[in-house]
Amino acid sequence: ALADDHDERDDRRDGAPADIVGAWKMMFRFTTCDTPRIPLERPAFPSLNTFFADGNLIESSSGLSPANRTISQGRWQQIGKRTVIGRSELQLFEGGSTYTGYQVLERTFSLSRDGNELTTDVRWTRFNTSNVVTFSGCATETGKRQPEPTSPPK
Repeated sequence: ALADDHDERDDRRDGAPADIVGAWKMMFRFTTCDTPRIPLERPAFPSLNTFFADGNLIESSSGLSPANRTISQGRWQQIGKRTVIGRSELQLFEGGSTYTGYQVLERTFSLSRDGNELTTDVRWTRFNTSNVVTFSGCATETGKRQPEPTSPPK
């Protein structure tokens, strides 16, 4: 697994940090919050994560209908050679029009040695319109960097 590629000693070595900037195609899986994480019996679903050089982060997923959630927006910070943390927030709706609250995603991203694969440890928390926690949970994501275009479309 990709998580096995992560070695904290590598984060302390000299050299340029791995570059997370770009677009990533991920698979999101709900898990227990225990260590080790155990997948729940809910289907995994794809998501897209984009990291910008200025520290901004956006995420979209197919886990909820676009009528029921916005794109997640937030910030990321490199804390090790191949380790990044991020926090983002999305707005939640019922029936596509009634605002029901928001969800915060707190994630630790671990890049593979070659910088083209990513694993993520996720903790998420839902809040109602009064900022009261209504639900929380954990998940993992695994994925790959989106490839560079190789030629113009024909």
